[in-house]
Amino acid sequence: HDLLHYQTKLLESMKNKSCALNSFREFFQRGASPQETSALHAMQLLIRRHLRSLSGALSKKSDGWKQYGERDKTTNEFAYYPYKFIAPLQAQLQFLEMMAHTQLFVGFVEEQKDSFIGRSVLLEGAEALFIANWVY
Repeated sequence: HDLLHYQTKLLESMKNKSCALNSFREFFQRGASPQETSALHAMQLLIRRHLRSLSGALSKKSDGWKQYGERDKTTNEFAYYPYKFIAPLQAQLQFLEMMAHTQLFVGFVEEQKDSFIGRSVLLEGAEALFIANWVY
């Protein structure tokens, strides 16, 4: 959701003809504006954080790579096995798929919805307007 927010900001920025992101040449001659740079940096951090969350032990431990393969007894070379990386992710996805269909999770979603609606009503009500006018 955050990524979509920053993407929208960049797309809005690119509607401006002076936006350096519209031209490869302009971008390398002038660089991005401070706002564009900020949005690009925020997107980079979000993407990096997401990829780290998917990489398991690879990004958490310096020897995490050992979990995803085995040493060949003959050549003593490390052999990477993708299934050792993917299997835990598939198990997690399977768990999430099953959890999403439970009554407990449906109830949680309903509570979140009701809480949001309740806050919205409070923030848009006459009392909220009175307090806002009084404070400001």
